[in-house]
Amino acid sequence: MSDLFIAVKSTLDRFMADQVAALQAQFPGIQFAEVDDQVQVADQLATEAPALIYSVSNPSPAPRFPLFSLDFAVGAKTVQDKANYVMADLVSHLLTLFQPGYRMEVRDYSGTSGVAPLVATLMIVSVAPDYQRFDRMAGVRLFGVTARGCEVV
Repeated sequence: MSDLFIAVKSTLDRFMADQVAALQAQFPGIQFAEVDDQVQVADQLATEAPALIYSVSNPSPAPRFPLFSLDFAVGAKTVQDKANYVMADLVSHLLTLFQPGYRMEVRDYSGTSGVAPLVATLMIVSVAPDYQRFDRMAGVRLFGVTARGCEVV
């Protein structure tokens, strides 16, 4: 499962980087950060640039190998966003992607910049508002995502 975790993490890293690239024209300077990366998050929170944020947990066998369950969070951070329109746009963009039934190929991009071999396939089964993760940071919104997957055997 540890190799699967690296593949899931690197897939979400790549996916969020791709979303940031797609949103650059509309939101100049937009960034992305993994919530669990304390250095990256601290640096990102210190800026006024909007950001896509996410957090990933370890996949767990469900009910048994090669099937697994995965919970992660996706969201956005904004600063000085009057009426939360930037937040609404960013969250709306993410929620159009992470809908129940959405399938995502999991590949281990950790050691490559090119195409990586398929490790698993994920299907989003639910998306729900999550609690605010940062005290006194009204500009941070996260959504919990539950997915089920199957490793390639």
